[in-house]
Amino acid sequence: MKQLKLRHFTLGIAATFLFPLTTLAQEAATVRGKVQESAQQEPVAYATVALLTARDSAVVSATVADTLGLYSLQAPKAAQYLLRVNFVGYRTYQSQPFSLETGETLEHPIIQLLQDTKLLTEVEVSAQKPMLDMLPGKLIYHISENTSLVGMNANEILETAPGVTADRGQLKLNGRPNVEIWINGRRRGGDTKSLLSGIPYASIEKVELISNPSAHYDASGSGGIINIILKKNTDEGFNGEMSGSLTQGHFLQNYSAFVWNFKKGNLNLYGDARYNRYRSYNKQSNESNYTTGPFKRQVASSTTELDSKTPSGLLGFDLQLTPKHRLGGEWWGMAGNSHSMRNSSTTSRSKEGNLLLNRQDNSNQNDLNYLTFNLNYEYSIDSTGKKLRLDGNYIRYDFTSAGTFENDFLNRFGQHDRPPYTLYSHVPTISDLYTAQADYVWPLKQQGAQLDAGLKFSSNRTGNNVSYEILRENVRSYSDSLSSHNQYLENIAAAYLNFTRPLGKWSMQAGLRAEYTAYTLDFISDQEQVQDSYLSLFPNISLSRQVGEAHTFSYSASRRIQRQLYEYMNPYVQFQGEYQVTQGNPYARPSYAYHFEVQHAYNYKYFTSVAYTYTDDILVMASELLPGTNITKISMDNLARMHNYSLTMSVPVSVKPWWSIANNLSGFASKYSSGSELPLYNSNFNYSYSFSSRNSFKLPADWNVNLSGFITGPSVTGALRYDTNWRINSSISKKFWDGKGSVSISAQDIFNTQEYAWHTLLKGGETYTTQKPDSRRVSLNLSYKFGNTKIRRKYVQKSSAEDQTRIGSRSQ
Repeated sequence: MKQLKLRHFTLGIAATFLFPLTTLAQEAATVRGKVQESAQQEPVAYATVALLTARDSAVVSATVADTLGLYSLQAPKAAQYLLRVNFVGYRTYQSQPFSLETGETLEHPIIQLLQDTKLLTEVEVSAQKPMLDMLPGKLIYHISENTSLVGMNANEILETAPGVTADRGQLKLNGRPNVEIWINGRRRGGDTKSLLSGIPYASIEKVELISNPSAHYDASGSGGIINIILKKNTDEGFNGEMSGSLTQGHFLQNYSAFVWNFKKGNLNLYGDARYNRYRSYNKQSNESNYTTGPFKRQVASSTTELDSKTPSGLLGFDLQLTPKHRLGGEWWGMAGNSHSMRNSSTTSRSKEGNLLLNRQDNSNQNDLNYLTFNLNYEYSIDSTGKKLRLDGNYIRYDFTSAGTFENDFLNRFGQHDRPPYTLYSHVPTISDLYTAQADYVWPLKQQGAQLDAGLKFSSNRTGNNVSYEILRENVRSYSDSLSSHNQYLENIAAAYLNFTRPLGKWSMQAGLRAEYTAYTLDFISDQEQVQDSYLSLFPNISLSRQVGEAHTFSYSASRRIQRQLYEYMNPYVQFQGEYQVTQGNPYARPSYAYHFEVQHAYNYKYFTSVAYTYTDDILVMASELLPGTNITKISMDNLARMHNYSLTMSVPVSVKPWWSIANNLSGFASKYSSGSELPLYNSNFNYSYSFSSRNSFKLPADWNVNLSGFITGPSVTGALRYDTNWRINSSISKKFWDGKGSVSISAQDIFNTQEYAWHTLLKGGETYTTQKPDSRRVSLNLSYKFGNTKIRRKYVQKSSAEDQTRIGSRSQ
């Protein structure tokens, strides 16, 4: 197997570097370098860089700096030249004259741009960012400037991102499952879908679609990373934004937020207070046919109502102690609760032809307390850009679920076929996570070359003390078979090196990350123990090249890992209904993915990505009938290997000055192969697609009208085959008070077509399920910005990002 993995990785790297690329003819001389801002030492992407003759300032050639701030210009002959750099909000830079000889390649010193504070205060910056930016292995999807998304929440916005699809709520990136979801570089815990549903368009700055993370990132997430960046700023004084929304579907929902920032001198304070009441209504029906067990056929239907309330708060600071020393800290907390009611009925036909009706009322109460503390420090060693960063985190996750399952059984005559019973569950989960990380940045002498190195250690302790009680014939007793007490301890030590440098007209980044994992799972109630340790290496390499002023190419390859969620390793049984349970699997192995990608951008506007991923021992949801019963057990297992190919294209169209269309098209081909008996695990390819089109109409007086459509074709994930899913949305918005205020009314799923349907194959039977969510809704959104909010706060990623993705309730 290791030879197979190495072969795939080697072939992928070879394919990546041998991919044909059109190059320009050899010019007489070349000047290249980097543009960055003087204050934060960050690259200035899309700055205009022009090469002028020193004699008369005539423009010889011009280009746009890439997303790393790098540029390269050709001179037609030996002569004296100047460089001039322009970018909105910064003072124009012009260099001293310099000479270029025939065939020479000159590395120009880093160009430092100074902010034009007068321009920023007197002139409103109206230039819009492009909808997408491209970095090797990453797309940046700008949300704040995309008014076609007004009225959507984060959960819905992710489904509109290029290459992102959703199958029954499970997000995929370029057709790959097991995607990590971050918010500001970290998972905020709890029910991810409910949390994302409470973040409106007005609160989001951008979304990073990281299909090929570098060695700096934790290696977890075989499907890649989706990182949502919320709006922040560092303008002088006190400023921020207030926003709120009312949404009417089956129930009325509301959301409110107050985001603020205060900056004076070297001190920056920021924070937010949010409250989300998320209410949903869901109908589900399924039909099952069995070849084993006492029943031949079952038909079930259910309705579920959910009411969740999640207040949260953030408080942070950045303090520039001296020009070389910066200290920062952040606290975030959420104290939420939710209540769900599920009413279901299941009609079963035995092999002898007898009918049995099971009626179940399920009430579930969840309480969540989630706290994170972060402290970070940065030391700027010298003027060359050498830096040392230290980062520490503590995360506390406390989740308790209490459920009541009332079951009644009737025969065809309406008589009790067996005694009714009530099952009571109490499932507490407590996790404590500590992380510490050190990063060193070392710019090298060669222009654009840099070495990054880092160490990280994380330790997690998660405990479950699960208890079930059964009330039958007025006798309530403790269930030993369902109850359990487990303790999980995991330590991960990591080290990485990442090297960046220009190679002629190319920019190269290569890295290697090593992670040593050791874990112990104690079954305290059974006095048993499972433990393991392993060392894994994760190489990463990328090349990028700008050809002329219009074309940018990048090539990347990496190895990733997908570890089990902590909760999915604990082997307690979670009762979902009379005929369905979930159970953790402590023996599932980690899954490794090898990803290769080629990207192309034309004029920083049209983007194309072609990717291939091979995943070994992929972790998928496995369904099986318990022997001699018709109870389906669901757990995570290593069931198959997967080959996945994807093609993603982003094609914006400007029909009129007032009418623009953003089109995203993705095609996927995946193949699962395994020794399993399941028919879906074979050598045949399964094809799917997704397409979205957003029409934006700019009307007079700052009115905007948007009409968007989304469709996802049939797809296969593990043993599940999904049907086509589509919807149409629209919105109308208006800005007022010089753009500080906005109001919008949006309609989601206008024709009420969004429905999830899937076919499940399992040993001993098959099931076809349809699920109709509460998707047709009307929203009223209001927001008001106060203070100067044109400049956004630089986001500092915390070291606990990957670890938190594996803390949460199994219901996620």
